[in-house]
Amino acid sequence: VELWLAVPQRSTVLDVKTALAEKLGLGRVEQLRLGRKAGEKMIAFKDARKLDGLRQLYVLGLRAPDKAAASTKAAEAPKARVSPDTSAPRPTGPIGYFEVVFSRVAVRTQPTTEGRMLNVVNRGQLLRGVPHLVGEVPWLCIGAQVCKELNADAKEAWVLVHGKTVGLGELLRATDKKPQAPKPKIAKVQILLKHGQRPGEIKLMVPVSSMIEDIKKILIDELG
Repeated sequence: VELWLAVPQRSTVLDVKTALAEKLGLGRVEQLRLGRKAGEKMIAFKDARKLDGLRQLYVLGLRAPDKAAASTKAAEAPKARVSPDTSAPRPTGPIGYFEVVFSRVAVRTQPTTEGRMLNVVNRGQLLRGVPHLVGEVPWLCIGAQVCKELNADAKEAWVLVHGKTVGLGELLRATDKKPQAPKPKIAKVQILLKHGQRPGEIKLMVPVSSMIEDIKKILIDELG
């Protein structure tokens, strides 16, 4: 197959390769030699300086892809049996709580130790998520709410359950423990009192629902 290119006389081999890539659109230049015809013989040039004065350039050893032939071969080729992707995360149990039993464990964007680290969890923390296997490696997938609690900017994240692939032991352990509900905050107000036996003002913080009797008791405790 002959391919005609118009290039400046001062072109280098790199310039010709660039022009070839633009001309073909597809394919890859595996071998490039430049030459000219001298009668029935083809004179090849490797030195880019010998392009000077040439009006017709020939490219030797270049094959452009035959789209029709490639399509026919692809259609005739037997279809390979698609095997299940063992690297895809597979749930292994219901959602539940897992306790961190290692000093520090990374929370990552993907179920791989190459995934970007979003945060870390410390020993004793409880995580709620769904256990998975990625290949043969156990991971815990945590949802958006847990990510928010961990200040991890993601809709889901992954925590390694067992560190045997990185030379560590158990990192997380399934547990029946549940996080304790935070104690409700009691709204309080500050009151100022004056006492005849103590100079200045006495400042007390009391619940907004306090009665006079409650304030008297708090005042007795304060004064002793």
